[in-house]
Amino acid sequence: MIAFLLKSMLFSGLFLAVYYLVLEKEKMHRFNRFYLLFAILFSILAPFLSIHSYSTTLAPMVNGYRQFEENISRVNVLSQPMKNTTSFFSVLLMIYIGVCLILFLRLLYILYGFYIIVRKNTLIQIANARLILLNKPVSPHTFLHYIFLSKEDYVQMAIEPEIIAHETAHVRQKHSLDILLLELVLVFCWINPIFFLYRKAIQLNHEYLADDTVIKPNEDISAYQYLLINKAAVNSTSLLPSHFNFLTIKKRLTMMTKTTSRKKALLMQWAIAPLITGICLSFCIKTIAQEKQVETPPKFEIGEFTSNGASEPLMKEFDDIVTKHRRVKSNGITTYTNFTLEEHDRLETIFKLMSRKQQNSSIVFFVAKPDPPRKIIPREKDLEDYADPKKFGVWINNRKVSSETLKKYKASDFSYVYASRLYGEAQSRVHYQWQIDLLTNDFYTDFVQREKNNKRYVMMIKMGKSESSYKVSSPTT
Repeated sequence: MIAFLLKSMLFSGLFLAVYYLVLEKEKMHRFNRFYLLFAILFSILAPFLSIHSYSTTLAPMVNGYRQFEENISRVNVLSQPMKNTTSFFSVLLMIYIGVCLILFLRLLYILYGFYIIVRKNTLIQIANARLILLNKPVSPHTFLHYIFLSKEDYVQMAIEPEIIAHETAHVRQKHSLDILLLELVLVFCWINPIFFLYRKAIQLNHEYLADDTVIKPNEDISAYQYLLINKAAVNSTSLLPSHFNFLTIKKRLTMMTKTTSRKKALLMQWAIAPLITGICLSFCIKTIAQEKQVETPPKFEIGEFTSNGASEPLMKEFDDIVTKHRRVKSNGITTYTNFTLEEHDRLETIFKLMSRKQQNSSIVFFVAKPDPPRKIIPREKDLEDYADPKKFGVWINNRKVSSETLKKYKASDFSYVYASRLYGEAQSRVHYQWQIDLLTNDFYTDFVQREKNNKRYVMMIKMGKSESSYKVSSPTT
């Protein structure tokens, strides 16, 4: 919400600054009309737009443990306790919705007011509009295809033809639709104060357009200017209709005497187009860094193989050992577990004698053992979060511990932490969502030394056709 508001204010402010500094001073009001409408709509939609620009960066794989460390980073973020901000944002949301509702009801009330005025007063149809004659003094103003006039002035023919022409121009050019659109925008985007400035700019530009319509046929600018000054004494208080406003008279009188050559107008319009495009691209382009892995996850092969391959008796022995440990669960999933150390070593020996084709077709395969994981020391805050049994199940040195036991430790007692999210069947068997594995300093040191001394390859089981679908199988002692 805050990001949307900031981007919307930025875009709307930039477009309005260009308008006030460059466009408003020139006599190209039709272009300005559509420029302002475009600026409003773009300022609303732009925060939702993004053009992705991809860049490639190198992200080295740390011997297969990089994903583990990413999981730790994620759980450290996820495990942070939620601050008591929900109620605060709920209050802000309720205030926002409440103001939107009030503004919407206000708009409906104004529209209903016009409906009542039209129903209760005299209506006269003319060529391009409908005149509504009011039984009170009122400055001529327009809304939709209705022109609101004082009945007394109309009957006494005290309303000049130029005024009728001016209001008829508002009707014919459908200026009320612009104002209605902006009022709807303000109902939901009232939190952006810059849109209120757009309302003034659009209404003034409408007056410029209507003035041009009156002036062009007769070119009697002085008489029309004198007429506007006299009519500015009576003012309508409504926000929606186009009407005479004393505060805008000076700008209107000045604009009537200005001229902008067609060549200059076209040049400025063509100059604005790339400026708008540049603004759009500069703020909508989102650069996404694509990581290029220096090392790939383990492939289903090791460096040792033979060109002739393992003999048929050796392949049968290999298959017999694997088949002996094949189990099919009730849900139809096939598993291979409980290999002994002797079986692990024998399978590894035969696997090294296989050809590359035999290795790739084997369900059981071996990969080089990754280096032991580097130290990842948890924070004190993390340990406090891990004590929540509803979210975390905690293992210390491969043993499940209670929250009370965990509270006896300090963060400095541990050299490694690993978090894994539970899904599916694993999640259904327990009441927590994450499993946290912690290794104490001594245990981690011994573990790293054992891993360095253990020269065995890691035995893995293919779980599917994809190379990314496999399971580590640890031998039993």
